Amino acid sequence: MYGLYLEYCEQNNIQPATESIYGIIFNTEFNFSFFIPKKDLYDICNKYDGGTAEERTEMEEEYQLHRKNKHIGRDLKNADKQTAKQNREFCAAVFDLEQILPLPKSNVGMAYYKLKLSTYNFTIFKLANSEGHCYMWYESVGKRGSSEIGSCLMRFIDLKVHEDTREFSFYSDNCAGQNRNKYIFSTYSLLAQKHNIVIRHTFLEKGHTQTEGDSMHSVIERASKLIPLFTPDQWYTLVRRAKRSKPYVVTEMDKENFFDLKALAKDTILNWDRDVENEKVSINKIRILEGTLKFPNKFLFKYDYNEPFRTIDLLTKGRRTIDLDLKNIQLKQCYKGAISISKKKYDHLQFLCDKGTIPTRYRSFYKNLQYSNVSREDDSE
Repeated sequence: MYGLYLEYCEQNNIQPATESIYGIIFNTEFNFSFFIPKKDLYDICNKYDGGTAEERTEMEEEYQLHRKNKHIGRDLKNADKQTAKQNREFCAAVFDLEQILPLPKSNVGMAYYKLKLSTYNFTIFKLANSEGHCYMWYESVGKRGSSEIGSCLMRFIDLKVHEDTREFSFYSDNCAGQNRNKYIFSTYSLLAQKHNIVIRHTFLEKGHTQTEGDSMHSVIERASKLIPLFTPDQWYTLVRRAKRSKPYVVTEMDKENFFDLKALAKDTILNWDRDVENEKVSINKIRILEGTLKFPNKFLFKYDYNEPFRTIDLLTKGRRTIDLDLKNIQLKQCYKGAISISKKKYDHLQFLCDKGTIPTRYRSFYKNLQYSNVSREDDSE
């Protein structure tokens, strides 16, 4: 921090204070502290373990249900893993979006506090044979919302269908913006009818979403720990080489590979509010959902892991029903051109170029990035 202060003073012709004076002022006159990220901040386990005897008594029933769901979710996943080992037409997999991979990735101090270009890695891990798939892109190509996640899943499912897979069982966390929404569900419905397959998606208990797929992120993190990286291609290459035995299958996603799943949902879903019993559907409470050609244009879902499936008819709302053949649907692309980064981020990247943090041979890549004065704080939809 003091080094950045000296740099600022030099740029603005200001006489800097000594490091000791800087430290005293920073620690006593500013209400600043360094944030330490916490995983699953609202996990009921943390509340229960840290609660008083009275608080534990009050939440005992909720806590026991939480523990029960944790074990059931894991048991279902392990059972599907064994099924997949014995049946080559059955694919059990976990998926997740890795934490942002920054560019440039450098040990130079000034780079740490500058905005960086984001590279994304959506990982799918097959439980039966530990086969890892990485779908990678950077923020000028696509965002990191439901359309991008769904497009990656579509690519994976299409690939495995051509390898004779007939049933898919996915497990993931509960992120509504990326995983648990009608845009992903409409994608499953389309693919189930297009390929005559079964697609089931199970959402693990909040606070206990750790899976075998997390190992992919750990391997990539270790492989990149001491290596400076300056372009998306270098991230793609590193991920390909991160695991020596059974290397990860890396698919580089371009803007042509991302489809507008919001438009798909708009064109293919009339009813998203009521099930066939006219009960209101609560999307955020769904534990398991399933799409299959046996029930065209319908979705099966559960609020509890052990209850019977409920049904929602996507094309019937009240007395109104529409006739639709999903096999004739034409997908629309998400983006016509490159996505602009913020002007602030662009300026930070140019600063790193000018200071030599980004080597000369990579500067044209950063120079040619499109930027806009409109800020994109959240692109997770």
